[in-house]
Amino acid sequence: AARVRLADVSGVEGYPNLGDLAAARRYLALAVAGYERAAAADPADGDLVSRFALVLTHQASVAASAGDDDGAVAANRRAVGAMEALVARHPTNADYRIDLATGYGALRSSLAAANRPDSAIAVGRRGVAAFEALRAADPRNAIVT
Repeated sequence: AARVRLADVSGVEGYPNLGDLAAARRYLALAVAGYERAAAADPADGDLVSRFALVLTHQASVAASAGDDDGAVAANRRAVGAMEALVARHPTNADYRIDLATGYGALRSSLAAANRPDSAIAVGRRGVAAFEALRAADPRNAIVT
């Protein structure tokens, strides 16, 4: 968690930061490695896997800010993969399903930035379907209506 905070302060877009993308990338690489080991050791811990996916989305954001579109796609793909596995384990958890649907949107954006429109459209459709399924399951959920 400390490495993620250091990365945020160093250069993650959307946070007050020092503009040091190289430092943010280093801290996030360390954080990803740590969360990946922990999540692999206990894949049933939904909150841990969810935090791992969140750190990957931070890594994608920093990669995109640094002009590394392929790195952003790779990190977002890993985040979506982690969230898909998490939702498969906890299919009724709306928070995890919202995170997955949001992750599809981030992956779509990074694919579009990497000039992969066909893939971006396909992933965007998965995101729409995920949000529609959430709305169908709970029409009163303000996040998905």
